[in-house]
Amino acid sequence: MSHIDAAALSTFEVSSDGTRFQMNVRDGNGASGSISLPTQCLNELMMTLPGILRRALWNQHRDTSLRLVFPLAKTKIEKAAGKNALIVTSATPDGFEVSFEYNQHQLDELTGAITGLGPLLTSPAESARRLD
Repeated sequence: MSHIDAAALSTFEVSSDGTRFQMNVRDGNGASGSISLPTQCLNELMMTLPGILRRALWNQHRDTSLRLVFPLAKTKIEKAAGKNALIVTSATPDGFEVSFEYNQHQLDELTGAITGLGPLLTSPAESARRLD
């Protein structure tokens, strides 16, 4: 197996049957390479990226309060089929989109924090900072 020291992600492709995806990269000299994975790996990748980001921020800044914060372009709220829950989908202006399912207890906590009627989820000493 060969190692690619990529400088940038370039494009991606998804197989016509949806079972595989390919991430295309360029190295520092402009040469291209790629990695092809089964689409089942997408969930593992999505679950791994936040940990990689936290570790990279810590290694660079030694500050656990830093967060990579994305601007919000739109939010879509839907009733979850067959459940007493809502699905909240948030999207950025450049197309990054993520959905979360909120149960009633989580909605109550969120509503209380937003309206000021409930406790904040973190104390002021634990406040997060935006990475600029």
